[in-house]
Amino acid sequence: MVASFPDQPQASEAKFLIGELYYGEERYERALAWYERVFGVHRDSKDAPEALYGAAWCQLELGRIEPMSDLLLRLARDYPQHERAQQGLMHMGDYYYNGRQLPQASRFYEQVVERYPETAEAGQARQLLAHIADAEADSLYRAGMALYDEGEFTRAITVLEEVIARFPDTHSEAAARCNVGVAYTQMKDWPQAAKAFESAMATLEERDREWRAFEFARSSRETIGRTYLGEVAAK
Repeated sequence: MVASFPDQPQASEAKFLIGELYYGEERYERALAWYERVFGVHRDSKDAPEALYGAAWCQLELGRIEPMSDLLLRLARDYPQHERAQQGLMHMGDYYYNGRQLPQASRFYEQVVERYPETAEAGQARQLLAHIADAEADSLYRAGMALYDEGEFTRAITVLEEVIARFPDTHSEAAARCNVGVAYTQMKDWPQAAKAFESAMATLEERDREWRAFEFARSSRETIGRTYLGEVAAK
């Protein structure tokens, strides 16, 4: 029927089903060719988004990740309301997340949140984005503290300030704020250390889960003021 009546309404479905048959047999190149005939020729058919989705999975099975990514992004762009669109973006994010390619994973999760904010997938994507932010913040924070341990205090401060700027509301950001003050203390730059601890206190005061960091900043600021800046403790 496909060859004899290529323009019939059933042609797109027939081509799609042939692609499904080859996919089920794990003949992915053949399946891909038939899927491409669907979304390439019958863009307005109900089978086109399903064929794009199937083609993306063929590319994955063939180990071709960039073409898979391109197909799923095309699916979301051309058929944004189709259920496969949000599923495809989530699957792509999950692929990169499981491979510890976190910036790439964030790219897809952010699109899920932006395009489908009220869906269950968006809720999952938000949680995963929070996990990714924590992981990236922790990695950068550790890099800054490694410089601190080497006595590279100025460079450590630069990295820790990047943690503060890029990853607000994370545990690493709270720790970075305190350790900027500690680094200035090691450099005996008491005014800058005092300012760093004051900034940490102002930011962390209302964050109950960071109460230890807040108390550390408060105690450190009082010690600097009393010991090095000639301040008199309030009675």
